Amino acid sequence: MVTTSYILPIFLVFLCLADAYLKPNRRVTLQLVHRFSPSLPFHKSDNLLNFLERNDEHVMIKIATLQQQESIDVQLIIPTSAMQHLFFVNLSIGEPPVRQYLAMDTGSRLTWVIGDSLRREFNYSSHRSSTSGYIKCHSDTCKKIMKTFCNSNDKCMHYTSYADGNHGLQTCIAYDRFVFENDVLDKVIMDIYYKGRGRLFHEDNFYGIFGLSPPYPSFVHRLGDLGAKKFTYYINGKVTDTFHPYARLILGDADIQNGLTTPLHIDGAQYHLDMECIILGEQCLAIDRKIFAKKAHGGGTGVIIDTGSIFTYVAKEAYDGVLHPLILNELNKRGFKDMRDKYCFIGSLEELKETNFPVLLFEFAEGASLQLDEDSLFIDHDLLNYFCLTVRSSTIYGPTIQNLTIIGLTAQQDYIIGYDLENLRLSMTLYKF
Repeated sequence: MVTTSYILPIFLVFLCLADAYLKPNRRVTLQLVHRFSPSLPFHKSDNLLNFLERNDEHVMIKIATLQQQESIDVQLIIPTSAMQHLFFVNLSIGEPPVRQYLAMDTGSRLTWVIGDSLRREFNYSSHRSSTSGYIKCHSDTCKKIMKTFCNSNDKCMHYTSYADGNHGLQTCIAYDRFVFENDVLDKVIMDIYYKGRGRLFHEDNFYGIFGLSPPYPSFVHRLGDLGAKKFTYYINGKVTDTFHPYARLILGDADIQNGLTTPLHIDGAQYHLDMECIILGEQCLAIDRKIFAKKAHGGGTGVIIDTGSIFTYVAKEAYDGVLHPLILNELNKRGFKDMRDKYCFIGSLEELKETNFPVLLFEFAEGASLQLDEDSLFIDHDLLNYFCLTVRSSTIYGPTIQNLTIIGLTAQQDYIIGYDLENLRLSMTLYKF
């Protein structure tokens, strides 16, 4: 049965307004800006579906695996890239502060920015900041970070390789002051990306990543300085919209207990959840729960939640064998014919809404759930007469992650998602204006 959680009006005010009064447990409130928002300095008018289709050569989805008994990040190149990131954190770095828009990514352990060796407007320069510094190669900080090496100047360097053999990112590990709307943190560890090797993150309108994944040195490890290892974010309205006036990321003393909560498991670079059931309409689908289980020594299994993925990807056996045929049947019954890869359908989303299409529900352990209505389950093309599913099979990117389920942004829209890393709980609170 589909259930809906609501929040008290006072929590909405709490979430949407920056709290200038700093309590012993502090709160950092950050505006989230959509990629196509006119407020961005690199604003480009576009249609999200066009954007995704046009840039379908490379995207990152991060999974954790075990290799030689050492946990490492494996980053897979799959359709769309830095392009896949939709929401940017609005902050400044350094002294004097330089405005940056970093992609909010709960699937990345790196917080990194593009350095001044690349010719681009408004770029960050550690050389011009009086509060910056570089991490020495043989320091304890450098030793705690995986896959580091030394350069000729004894600087701690970081290297990230990719599962397809691409060379990816080579960065220098540094620190600097981070200036938020209502607070300042000094000596935040970050990577500076100087060399544009590989195919990723080369576009002029991309500043870098704000990493909220569990492993060191993501920004999650600075939450303790705010008195509480918690963070929460809210994206109001469809992620396809460019205007999200109340979209916020709150770090530190964030109240996340207003909605139903579910156990949160940390494994490698990912946040894992216990999926209990997928419901279409009021029917719990006949899917073996073992499909959604995280195997003890197997990367690419289980259910993760990730803001670095726009779409949701469901494990092959659950999606191809059960969920997709049922969705197709419901659409065909309503007169909507599939086109191309059976993810897109002829007609408009408004026409579909008139047919009372059933709600899709992801139900997690202990009662927490994400409810996907037509605006969450489908994405409409603004100009052409078709719409596409936002929930797809993990097999679309080959066998490597076919047993992994990734809960992406479209499934999280209109929810306040709260991470309590002290008690290992995740809250999901539905609120629609």
